Amino acid sequence: MLDRNGRITYSAAVSYHVPIRILVTYWRKRRKLSRAELALLVGISRPAVVQWETGVTTPSDSNLQALCDALGVTRSQFFAAEQRLSVPKAG
Repeated sequence: MLDRNGRITYSAAVSYHVPIRILVTYWRKRRKLSRAELALLVGISRPAVVQWETGVTTPSDSNLQALCDALGVTRSQFFAAEQRLSVPKAG
């Protein structure tokens, strides 16, 4: 689930708060893709990827699915990376 700042939140006792922009950048770099290459795979413009990575906008639900497909990961895998990128906050 995304909060109003584009950060992913979980309703579990331990929550992680990593902005989605960090996850997009993490997976793009992990797959060794340029922003232009990722945009082509997702079917969006390069400026849209830049906006996601800088936090100006967040992907729509359909674009998030296309992003995961382009990266070769499930949504669960995409968001699981958050645990590697964040220190958990007790909640």
